[in-house]
Amino acid sequence: MKSMKEFAYHSGIKLRIYPSRKQKTLIFRNANAARYIYNKMVALGKERYLLKKTAALCPADAARLDYVESIYGSATGISNMAPFLNEPGIDAQAKANAIQNYRKAWNHFRDAPGAGAPTFRRRKTEFSYQTNPHYKKGAMDMNDANARFEDMYHMILPILGRIRVKGSPARMQRLFKMNQYIRIGTITVFCDASGRYFVSLQLASDVPFFDPLPKTGSSRGYDLNLDNFYTDSDGNVVDNPHFLKERLAKLQKAQRKLSRMAERAKKEKRDLGECKNYQKQKAKVAKLHLQVRSIRLDFQQVLSKREVESQDLLCFENLAVRNLIKNHKLARVISDVSWSQFVSLCEAKAHAYGKQFVKVDPKQTTQMCSSCGHILKGENKLTLKDRFWTCPICGTFHVRDENAAKNILAKGALSLLA
Repeated sequence: MKSMKEFAYHSGIKLRIYPSRKQKTLIFRNANAARYIYNKMVALGKERYLLKKTAALCPADAARLDYVESIYGSATGISNMAPFLNEPGIDAQAKANAIQNYRKAWNHFRDAPGAGAPTFRRRKTEFSYQTNPHYKKGAMDMNDANARFEDMYHMILPILGRIRVKGSPARMQRLFKMNQYIRIGTITVFCDASGRYFVSLQLASDVPFFDPLPKTGSSRGYDLNLDNFYTDSDGNVVDNPHFLKERLAKLQKAQRKLSRMAERAKKEKRDLGECKNYQKQKAKVAKLHLQVRSIRLDFQQVLSKREVESQDLLCFENLAVRNLIKNHKLARVISDVSWSQFVSLCEAKAHAYGKQFVKVDPKQTTQMCSSCGHILKGENKLTLKDRFWTCPICGTFHVRDENAAKNILAKGALSLLA
């Protein structure tokens, strides 16, 4: 069977799973094993870096460096250091993926400006690990592997065995129709902060996962802002739902209660892991955060699908959100509106359904007249308070956000012609 890279189309699916008590224990053990190996790689990497400086001068350091080099990046070598990693129930692929993720973290550090070097992963309420299916020799489809679907409600996973799953009925039916054309790649099993379990599957096929949507002959630019969620080039305005703001009082009350419990436990010198009431309250706070996240995601999923269905070309600003949230007065509001997530959803859906998606440089999109191209400068430059303005050259009256959306659309259309 072909490798994942050799297939023409790639997609993914996230499913809710309902493991038994034994399967929950296996998930927890494999997640801890993966975290242990990742942290061991971080420690060995730091030791290796320091030993290289002194190995030429100190024979003991040279001998230690040889030993570190022999086990660095070796799942077998690290497993021999910690016998629990060789126990039944520990997935060998989980160990290999932990080392691979460490190497990817270093590559990301070298390639992405502002990315940090790999650091130790602390134990959290949520946990995960990655594995890969094994395909039989001469395998033709995903049924010839130790990771496969039995039916729409059950699947087989490595180490875990048969497990109940729940997903979108439409997506699941589509997968079963494409069964003989699909290969399953990396599998991520994880538990979130509220104790729900999920599995995420990477999929590859030579057949498209989605049927292309019909062309509408329409295109739009979108100006993302805080007064409303966005304003498009046709003058349509979508209000900002303020999901976090509506639930902030309840969340703050729960967090204050959690903080008081932590302070009391600290005074009494008790371990927080053994404080049952603290752990219950911590789960309540996590659940409130997940509710906000889920409601926001559902809103953006529906909105992005609607826009992709109605437009052939979608043009957005390429906003540096990481820099914008450095403004502490606006950080919470910007995080709540979640522009990056919405843009990513629109981009993914546009590519999946055969539509065009463009990101443009936001420079001068607000200060430029969409009718004549005049750019406001000096004293005439717009401030955040200016929501309406009239072009001093052509006399066109502009709504600030709509004008910016028109300029974004023009830039996006021009970039496709270049």
